[in-house]
Amino acid sequence: MSRILIIEDDRAIALGLRLNLRRDGHEVRIAQDGETGLRMALEPDVDLIVLDVMLPGRNGYELLKEVRKQGSTASVLMLTAKGMESDKILGLKLGADDYLSKPFGLGELLARVEALLRRRPAAPEKSTVIRFGPVEVDLDRQMSPGTAPPSTSARRSSGCCACSSPPTAARSAATTSLRAAGARSTRAPRGRSTTSSARCGSSWSSTRRSLGTSSPCAVTDTASRGDPLKVLPTELPGC
Repeated sequence: MSRILIIEDDRAIALGLRLNLRRDGHEVRIAQDGETGLRMALEPDVDLIVLDVMLPGRNGYELLKEVRKQGSTASVLMLTAKGMESDKILGLKLGADDYLSKPFGLGELLARVEALLRRRPAAPEKSTVIRFGPVEVDLDRQMSPGTAPPSTSARRSSGCCACSSPPTAARSAATTSLRAAGARSTRAPRGRSTTSSARCGSSWSSTRRSLGTSSPCAVTDTASRGDPLKVLPTELPGC
């Protein structure tokens, strides 16, 4: 939404322009004399000034000269009953962007207003830094300028990093799995085949004295029941 200031001492013209410019979506203010118009024209949020030349207190040329002297960049469309070429040249040299003589058509004025607003540069983004005396806070970055953001190690120490340490439940489950795997590794496999038993039987005669038994199937029967095997003093050849 553009902000337009109408400086016009003819109330009927000023109200008619305000009505039509508001229909186009603009915010419109009115001043009816030169002094009030100058004060309002120097406000930083004014985008365009529709300026009449013949004004009480201070004429349009003087007002335009002072506005440009104060550094205002608002576009200026001058309205005047003076249609002489010299008057138009003076207004343009003092800093006017366009010039329209009275009487004028409403459609032409609205088209000139839109053209002037299109040529204006984009408004700079508003600063997000607010100040309280010596303290400054950047609302976008959520920090005070000059303050370094928290390091990764600081975030980990405060518990902000999910990868700092595994949960207690996960550690307990891992420990239980390792213990179960170790227990299974100390147990003999179930259901040893008869072929393995036959090979062991052929060599049993050489080791039966050390085992204290005469049955070559004692080891196999014990393994098939799933009981823990005793550690033999010597290995069985071929098993």
